[in-house]
Amino acid sequence: MGAKCAPSYANLFLGEWEHYVFSAEEYEIYLPHVLRWHRYIDDIMLIWQGPEKLLQEFVAKLNVNKFNLTLTLNYHSTRLEFLDTEIKVDKDGQVSTNLYRKKTAGNSLLHAQSMHPYRCIEGIPKGQYIRLRRICSTDEDFKREAYDLYQRFKLRGYKTRCLRRAYQHALSLNREDLLYKCRKSNIQTSSPKTQETTGLVLTFNTNDKEIRSSIYKHWNILSKDPTVGKLVPSCPLFSYRRNTSIGDSLTHSHFQPQSRTTCCKTLGSYKCGACEQCQYIKVSTYFGNGKVNYDMYHYTCCTTTHVIHLFTCHCGSKYVGKTKRPFKRRIYEHMRDISNCNLLSAIAKHIFCMHNGHYAGSYFQGIDRLHGDIRGGDLDNKLLHSYLEDSESCTNKGHGHLNIQPKLKIC
Repeated sequence: MGAKCAPSYANLFLGEWEHYVFSAEEYEIYLPHVLRWHRYIDDIMLIWQGPEKLLQEFVAKLNVNKFNLTLTLNYHSTRLEFLDTEIKVDKDGQVSTNLYRKKTAGNSLLHAQSMHPYRCIEGIPKGQYIRLRRICSTDEDFKREAYDLYQRFKLRGYKTRCLRRAYQHALSLNREDLLYKCRKSNIQTSSPKTQETTGLVLTFNTNDKEIRSSIYKHWNILSKDPTVGKLVPSCPLFSYRRNTSIGDSLTHSHFQPQSRTTCCKTLGSYKCGACEQCQYIKVSTYFGNGKVNYDMYHYTCCTTTHVIHLFTCHCGSKYVGKTKRPFKRRIYEHMRDISNCNLLSAIAKHIFCMHNGHYAGSYFQGIDRLHGDIRGGDLDNKLLHSYLEDSESCTNKGHGHLNIQPKLKIC
């Protein structure tokens, strides 16, 4: 249950399974023996009134299902463990409850020296003792489990005074109030808020006590202000965001062997199929200058950014370009220059001077692309280096080369 959505998916899945169990005819002979059926996510508590062999047969049939579920059966005539509660029935038929801990359970309590607000550290023992008071039905069980809890807290560095205060507070509470306390009574007895509380969010650090003291000391300056005083209460409500931990500072090594292959299995230049520039792209998995061909090691289409592209005229002349924007945007600009007879463009100048404006049979290819580095960096400068390498590869003495030599930035 690591993901946040896991409990919701588990409840939906097991809810469908339960609906199937209680509606299928093959289980009709077993269901009358089920007095109680309670489920919490994937844990089921079942009270069975019938033969033991019939119960085992029922669970065996439940394990043969189309949901790929396997149930583990643990049963006893007078004792039952469900979640963190142990339910017992004595000889007189009286039901009692006690805390249940698995044999493999460890001491996972938050350490007292952990970097958390002191109210959070002091609130953990209070909450744990109140939970223990609510689960244990007798004072003897509560005191015995409270001593075990005290030992676990001491191993985690908690002070005796804090633990004794939390224990005495839980012992003074009435267990029935913890079980049946109505929320409506809290709403009625609580005092109405005359002014909304102002939250002050800080990044928690070891100087928290001094910061709070300084803010409390000078808060009256804001309260006495004629404008701001109407917006702030008599005292702020402090809340904290998590500070940077050691785990945030540590990371995986960025020195990985360089490889031009990507996780995409489909390599080559393709059309997106949803724009007007698709008609000018040639679907291919290699490019070349007529004598030597090169395989493409990346997937590119009209929407790909940081692309090295190759324009091939119908006469065989080639132009290698680069763009940080989507590939289709650069194709559109080249075709617009041809339509507007922009002689400042190398492609448009070649089309009009050599072919009188006819470009039928010419096409574009995305021959290379760059992926963003985890450390950032000047991706445009890296794109320029790749552009020069691919431009040299496509140079052909037998055909024209339309590129103008760019100015190379030195890293």
